[in-house]
Amino acid sequence: MIIGIGTDVIQIPRIEKILVTHPTLFLDKYFSIEEFKKYENCELNSKQLASKYAKFFAAKEAFVKALGTGFRFGINLKDIQILSNELGKPYIKIKNTTKEYVENHFGNGLNFYLSLSDDYPTATAFVIIEKEN
Repeated sequence: MIIGIGTDVIQIPRIEKILVTHPTLFLDKYFSIEEFKKYENCELNSKQLASKYAKFFAAKEAFVKALGTGFRFGINLKDIQILSNELGKPYIKIKNTTKEYVENHFGNGLNFYLSLSDDYPTATAFVIIEKEN
């Protein structure tokens, strides 16, 4: 059964500007250590790095839209992790108060489906939350 569907679009130049003016504040406030460690020593140019973080940010927004909660009930951006498997496929992992809320409200057996895309200057994310029968 589908619990919800969410989508979000973000302008990559907005993230580029933030990464130039307030990189530490932005990363510390919205991303987990696992998310930004992956790109810490990468040889990505500023547009590529901004594109990655724009997609991650959009995915977090799309996730809360799919939940139907917004950022209430202890749900926060750092607890919604956007990671990727060994083939580069993105996936969502939740933790802390976000995980507690989701498990208490929806139970166990949820699957999160995530699609990310970008075409400069835009990044987009699409999330489906499904409960196993």
